[in-house]
Parts: sequence; C-alpha cells; structure tokens
Amino acid sequence: MRKRALLTLAGCATVFTGMAQSSFSASTLQLKANDLVYDSVTQRIYATVPSANGSNGNSIGVINPITATLDSTIFVGSEPSVMAISEGGQYIYAGFTGSSTVRRFNIATLQVDKTIPLGNTGSGSGSTPLFANDIEVMPGSPLVIAVSLKNKVYSPSHEGVAVYDDGVKRPTVTANHTGSNQIEFSEQQPNRLFGYNNESTEFGLRYHTVLGSGVTTNGVYPNLFSDFYIDFIYASGKLYSTNGTAVDVSGTPYVDGQFGNATGPVAYDYGMNRVCYASSSSF
Repeated sequence: MRKRALLTLAGCATVFTGMAQSSFSASTLQLKANDLVYDSVTQRIYATVPSANGSNGNSIGVINPITATLDSTIFVGSEPSVMAISEGGQYIYAGFTGSSTVRRFNIATLQVDKTIPLGNTGSGSGSTPLFANDIEVMPGSPLVIAVSLKNKVYSPSHEGVAVYDDGVKRPTVTANHTGSNQIEFSEQQPNRLFGYNNESTEFGLRYHTVLGSGVTTNGVYPNLFSDFYIDFIYASGKLYSTNGTAVDVSGTPYVDGQFGNATGPVAYDYGMNRVCYASSSSF
C-alpha cells in the first residue's frame, strides 16, 4: 500500500468474488506510511513510517489491527519506503528513498540485523546511487530476496532486477532502462519471478528465472495490464493488478478478466478465495 495518509485497518472496503462485490466497515488509524505488510504469526501489521510523521518517523511501526492502535515504532533508517516479509514472519526487508540500502528487520527481536548496500550505477561523474523500487522474498528461502533497482536521476529509472543471498548479490542482473519495476515470486515455482514495466508504454509483463548466478528474462508480454505506475500481486496462478486487471499466468499469459471500479491496493484472501481491493485516496 503506497503513499497512504490514513491506514485502513480490520479489512478492505470492497471485496470482489468473480464480478460480485460486498462492503463492510473498517477502522482507521491516523498514521503516515509508505507501505504495509501483515504477519500472521504475531498478528500485527508493520508499516514503513516516513520522517513526515514526526518524532517517530524513519521507523517501522507495529500496528495492532484488532484495536487499531500503534503498539510501537522502531528506528530503521532514512525515509523507509517499500518492504517485504518472509514466510513464517521471520524477517521484514525494507527499502529507502534516503538510503541506498535494503535493511533486514528481525521481527522476533524488533531490530535491524543486516544492512545490504545496493551500490551505484555507472562510473565517474555519471555514477549515481541505486535504490529499491520493489522487494520480494523468495518463497521458502527467508535469506534470499529479489530487488528491483532504480536510480533517482534518469528516466526511465529502472536499473535491473538483482538477487541477494543473505546480503550477497548474485552476479547476473536483468537489463536496465526498460524492465520489471514491480516484481512478484510464484508460490508454486519459487524460482519463477514475474515483473511488470510500469514506466513506459511498452507495458511489458516479464517472466524471469532465478538461477544460482542471478536472474534471467525468459519472455516479455506487452499490454496486458496497460497502465502506468501500477503494482500487482500473485495468487493461485493469476496476477491481480491495482487497476483491476486479472492475468492468468498458468501458461502463456492472457487477460482473464477486469474488475470494475477496482483501484488501489489489492490483497488475496486464500481462506475465502476472494480478491480484495481498497480504494485509493488522499487525505
């Protein structure tokens, strides 16, 4: 969930099953946050809290979704933005807009236990720091992450997708300039990584393979999501984008449907086999 001024807790505003929808009430917590993840083990929501939130900014916030209260905030670094959580709730990996790093947050100890430098792109006067545009943890491998890299100087900003083993970067990185700004692992095939170019009108959905040497690109399928600056999730053989498009990726990808009036953050409820969209708005 990106750039929210209020976090909506205890559920999403609208749930879609097929093309049907239902609504239910939600609680709110006044907190500026850039991203959210949920840990089913601690039953807590974790948020990246920017400096704009005040004295407890530049932190990871721990939220109780039942009481809609902020349990605590833990300093994590300069302007935390995107993050990802490993299976089983062991680690949260956070990226930053104020630091060219990814930091690993240990949920059990509530401490940062590793800082992963992302380095620079180019050389000499053209060198510029790299930042995390998106982060995903490999299913079943809590020490392995994929990072979609970006620069903050040039456009398009994409600088390839890299894989890190306990902080060590594998040598093979995908191409820069045009590529997978947003990424998601497949649950059924942990070495399959899906990516989407949301910066240019190519709008390419990419199939990547994670190898011991790094990441390779195996196919590009344009104009399936067909929109700028959107994100997506993977669930049960399909990709669901924040503009409401569902793409079947069980074989050659194709658009499987379009949810009407669905914009903003998306989640999947495996227990109910439902897709949930929360309306995107500013406050």
